Amino acid sequence: MNMRKIAKLAGVSVTTVSRAINKPELVNEETLRRIRQIMDKHNYHVNPFARNLINKKTKNIVMMIPNASNPFHLQVAEGAEEVLAAAGYILTIYNIRKNIDRQSTLLEYVRTKKNSFFMDGLILVGSGSLQEGYQKALKNIMQTPIVAIDPGPVEKGIDTVYTDEEAGILLAMKYLSKKGHSSIGLVAGEQKYKLTQSILKEIKRFSKLLNIKIEEENIVYGSYASLESGYSVSKKIIYSSKPPSAIVAFNGILAIGTMRYLLENKYRVPEDFAVISCGDIPFNGFYYPGITSVQSPAIDLGKKAAELLLKKIKNPELQNQNILLPPSLVVRESC
Repeated sequence: MNMRKIAKLAGVSVTTVSRAINKPELVNEETLRRIRQIMDKHNYHVNPFARNLINKKTKNIVMMIPNASNPFHLQVAEGAEEVLAAAGYILTIYNIRKNIDRQSTLLEYVRTKKNSFFMDGLILVGSGSLQEGYQKALKNIMQTPIVAIDPGPVEKGIDTVYTDEEAGILLAMKYLSKKGHSSIGLVAGEQKYKLTQSILKEIKRFSKLLNIKIEEENIVYGSYASLESGYSVSKKIIYSSKPPSAIVAFNGILAIGTMRYLLENKYRVPEDFAVISCGDIPFNGFYYPGITSVQSPAIDLGKKAAELLLKKIKNPELQNQNILLPPSLVVRESC
């Protein structure tokens, strides 16, 4: 059974049947009833995917995240999915694993597939992998509605939603100063990422203002996605010639790795070493001692990004927005 046969049985045109399916409010009530009765009798159901193809809408939104093992990114996706599902959209997640070459290739793939029922919009998560290759690839898909959960750099014409990174770091540094810490060590992520350099720059700036010392030997680099790296690199700080009184981890995963090493080696937290994280994940609150952390509103970031994207899909001419959400400091036992 198809629309042509239904039209013949109902004594109407194929156009009328199509209108009855897609815009029933435009069809005479008696005609609509007759068409629907025939459809029910012959068990004819509309394929929503095919209809989306006709309308050049897929109802599919793509989200690219740096690493699916990071609970923060999954919380962002959870927030976005809640909004998108309510609007009838499906969220497809791509784990790009912070690989710039792969990300550029994937963005190029998105560009070429956009007009062949791949997606209606794109949400980009994570500034850790923003490199030149990313920017060039991004320019190639500017006709696709894009929202970046990222303070930048991003190209002109892209909506952004982000947390005030500077304010979050200041909260952590002021708290360390208030607790009497005059020297700190840093467990950072990959040194090559712009995210790492941005956090490092702000920590050093505020440490000078607050008279907190940071010895170069107490700045170590691991991997944002690896608990093991936080575990292994933190020992360099602990056994340095000038050990600090507190350790600042650049995200929740690194913080947990650091805590594990300290506790496994019989150090008391926070008495021997205090630990504070520049990013909060659910595990930070359930770990014991709980890890004091700067918290970004991950679910709200996802929701706001999805809302902006839906508006842009509906009206591509809307002026771009840059929405800033405030961080907070969650105080727990580690500091």
